[in-house]
Amino acid sequence: MTTLTVGATGDYSTFGNLLTYLRGIDPLGDDYRIVVQDETFNELVTWDVDDGGNDVTIEAAPGASPIIDAEATRANCLAITGGGLRVKGLQFEDSTGDAVTIGAAVTGACEFLGCRFYRFQTGIADGNNDQDLLVQGCYFEDADVKAVAAYSYNGLKVIRGCHVHWTSSGPTADFAVEFDGTGDANCVIEGCRITTDDVTKGPAHGIFGANYTVKRTKAFNPRGSFFRPGWGSTFQLEHCLVSASGGSCYHGVYSTGGTTWTILNCLIRGAGRSYTGVRVTGGSTVTIKNTGFLDLSSDSAVDTDAGTTVDNSYNGYYNCATKVGGGGSWNNPETGEVTTDPTEYGDDGDLIPEGSPWEGAGTDVGLPYPGTAPDIGCEELMPANLMES
Repeated sequence: MTTLTVGATGDYSTFGNLLTYLRGIDPLGDDYRIVVQDETFNELVTWDVDDGGNDVTIEAAPGASPIIDAEATRANCLAITGGGLRVKGLQFEDSTGDAVTIGAAVTGACEFLGCRFYRFQTGIADGNNDQDLLVQGCYFEDADVKAVAAYSYNGLKVIRGCHVHWTSSGPTADFAVEFDGTGDANCVIEGCRITTDDVTKGPAHGIFGANYTVKRTKAFNPRGSFFRPGWGSTFQLEHCLVSASGGSCYHGVYSTGGTTWTILNCLIRGAGRSYTGVRVTGGSTVTIKNTGFLDLSSDSAVDTDAGTTVDNSYNGYYNCATKVGGGGSWNNPETGEVTTDPTEYGDDGDLIPEGSPWEGAGTDVGLPYPGTAPDIGCEELMPANLMES
């Protein structure tokens, strides 16, 4: 492996100088580790290097927090157009467009580990349908459009242990994350958190797109829907919390139509807000099990259009205006249901107390659980620290 440093006292003072050197090696003949010093780099970094199939990592020096600053004058901080790239511990800020772009012709997987993104249109815009993407342990603040947009026909796209947040001075946005997966795509969001300081800011929808799975993720107070699977897609929600204590949110989960989706071991909590827990539109087929609907006192827990089919069993309902409604076809709507008070969920989806009627009241749906039967709700396997990495 070849190690190079970038910074005032490094092998190369700027990324531009480093890239000029690397472009002269066509293709790279070794793995490269590029260590970045604790500085602010006011330049667009265009990674157009042919890596020759070798592994390349750009990482912050130990204890350093290097910044690539677009100075609110450049569209991007980092544009990846050549080989794949791993980026660890860098900060990207103040881009007028997408902070990081991944081009359609990129020839390898990209990873972003422990990075930070501030003030941008989209944090990571992945336009490559075939290569893998991993975004892990990253923090995104005040996206103007979305934190991550990833499109896939064959690549594995994973967002894990990340936090997407809007401050009180931040903008409104479209989505926290948008996935568009087709074919054999596998798009996964796991152990993430979506929050806002001001219920009038933040995303219109939490997570939007086609063909994706969300696991152990918490979403608070979007202006529209928390999770919105797109037309004709498959979608699965496992051990997730959606909670609205304010704002204009109107659906916990909303299907655009023609979707096949599953909600398992989740909690949809209204805190008195007027919104529908799950809204199922025409042509969709939905399975909802081991899921709690709490404090939806002004609307339905589940509402359907004609032409939908819902398998709705082993769920908990408390303080909901209506359990199920609409013109859809219902399978087993009352099998195993619990309607007694689960006693005190915390604002952050804390564990239900021992002895709650929701404890052990679920059914085996193929997900791991402690005890003799699953609980109703989201807390089992919910990590205490969502920034997992």
